[in-house]
Amino acid sequence: MRIANILYFLSDIVNFISFLYNFFGEFVMSDCFYNEEDYTKIGFTIKKLRIQAGISQVKLAEGICDRTTIIHLEKGRSKQPSIYLLNQLCRRLSITLDDFFLIAYGGIANQLLLKRNEIDALLKIRDYEGAYKLAKRFYNSSAHPVDIQYFGLIEGCYYYSLGEYSKAKDIYAKALAITSSVIKDEVFTITEIRLVNGLIYCNWRLDNKLSTPSTLNYIKVLNNSIYNYPIERDYRLIISLMICTVQFYFTLNMYRDTMIIINNAIEVSNKYRCYDYLGNLWAVMANCYSILQNKEKAKEYFDKSNMFFKLFNENEIYNQSLQYQMNFFENITT
Repeated sequence: MRIANILYFLSDIVNFISFLYNFFGEFVMSDCFYNEEDYTKIGFTIKKLRIQAGISQVKLAEGICDRTTIIHLEKGRSKQPSIYLLNQLCRRLSITLDDFFLIAYGGIANQLLLKRNEIDALLKIRDYEGAYKLAKRFYNSSAHPVDIQYFGLIEGCYYYSLGEYSKAKDIYAKALAITSSVIKDEVFTITEIRLVNGLIYCNWRLDNKLSTPSTLNYIKVLNNSIYNYPIERDYRLIISLMICTVQFYFTLNMYRDTMIIINNAIEVSNKYRCYDYLGNLWAVMANCYSILQNKEKAKEYFDKSNMFFKLFNENEIYNQSLQYQMNFFENITT
């Protein structure tokens, strides 16, 4: 009887530990992320940004943590601060987590991130091999995990472009695990968001559908992360990620959710005068209204989309959009 009670007691402890891990896991960076030198750099950067912003320790901590935590962080005494805490502090300091790491580690630890615009320009024109080769020039295996994670993103994109979806998925997952070992609701840096997006595409290719539980969870995480991300610096990239989310929800036949995301994307596009994707957004909106059998609204967005493509002489895209949308109109009228 006593042995049975002990076993029950041990079982309760294991369950409680499991609960704590699942509850807090998404907020904790992997052990490999920090070393002793990091504590000092992170603390110094927090103090520097706080003073520049004219914020006291009490004000910085308000609603996030206690002042003692800030004191320990700034003195480099806090061991392994969570990525969730860092993200909250960065938002209070009006800076993205990505920029925080750039300031904290500078050109030594963030060679790849400093080259991000150049690498991303190659990705935009789908020169994945060129982006991969450029990234390899500034990467070494002893680099800081921030660089290792970004390199994982580029390497994953390269192998995805070769059709090696399983390998790309493993690379994306390993890179994401550097900062987020367990994910429930959202991730915080632009690199993490892009890794989640990559995992969705890999799963889609490998499973031939988006409706598996793990992929649906990734889509939810992607949408939450985009919605909460301070987009001022990365608005073009965020809009392109919104387009991906639109594609996922549209494919899942979740048309009303698709339209909400499109409206958010249009709002961001107008705010930052970034109209690269406006024609595509209007085209998908027309498709949604067509499927929902609202012909009047469908035609409104159909005309907007076509006017956009004609205005910018994007004849090939225009013709594809026209055919795509006409197919929906034909399905409704027949």
